[in-house]
Amino acid sequence: MDGMIVKTLSDLVTGARRRPPSKGRVYDWLLDMALVMQTPKGTELVPGAMNEIAVILRNEGAEPYLASTITSRDDRSVTRRYGAYEKIGGHVMAKDRILVRSIPGRPLRTSRGDVPLPPRCSIDMDIRDALDGLRHTCIMLVENRLCFDELEGLMFIPAVYDLEPLVLFKGSPHVSSAHGRYIREAAIDVHVFGDQDPAGLSMAITTPYAVSLVEPPLDMILAEIERAPNHELHLKQMATAEGILSHPPAWAAESVRRIVRTTSAIPQESFIRT
Repeated sequence: MDGMIVKTLSDLVTGARRRPPSKGRVYDWLLDMALVMQTPKGTELVPGAMNEIAVILRNEGAEPYLASTITSRDDRSVTRRYGAYEKIGGHVMAKDRILVRSIPGRPLRTSRGDVPLPPRCSIDMDIRDALDGLRHTCIMLVENRLCFDELEGLMFIPAVYDLEPLVLFKGSPHVSSAHGRYIREAAIDVHVFGDQDPAGLSMAITTPYAVSLVEPPLDMILAEIERAPNHELHLKQMATAEGILSHPPAWAAESVRRIVRTTSAIPQESFIRT
């Protein structure tokens, strides 16, 4: 990850910078990661973005509160110590790539014909190749990488499988960072499989072309809420998600009411067989 991006993101996390940039490379990165949105007040981070950015930075080896102290006077030996340099850990963000797969038991639909994939297999694709070559009529966006990889282990069969969607990973700093652009340019219906928590629902609501949530059966959700409601995480996320959740679209309204009423936060990996 570029050192300038690390520094700006760290400044956002620590409060050294109050608002995200409205253009430039950092803005493009935030847009690709679906962490920024346009509002009447200008460019703003989506609910839960600060926590996600902090996790991404630390996974890259950059401690936000240290990286935020870097100045232009510091030499590279200092910036390397804090992880804010161009190739952190030997990785470079895959800016124009997405990670895709098909639903279990069905092929990837391409312009050159159907491509059967082995179980748990995904393909890292250039965004232009994907836009030109994939022939699915809708997208199933998956928030969590474990769930994306382990769809074969889901404890339920999503109704959206009948549509044979393209399965798209929401993104990480190393791969599939272009998922937001792919969704906007593909301009087809998106069915969002995310966490059953304020941040996950906010992500789904703000996803372009989203038309539904991919959810387990209600009794499965309620059982998990009773087992591990995670009230503390819910309240923490609601501090930033409340504005978006106050006016949900019809397809998300009942799920929002349930999560708000139960003050719960259920990760989607709760519904993967272990």
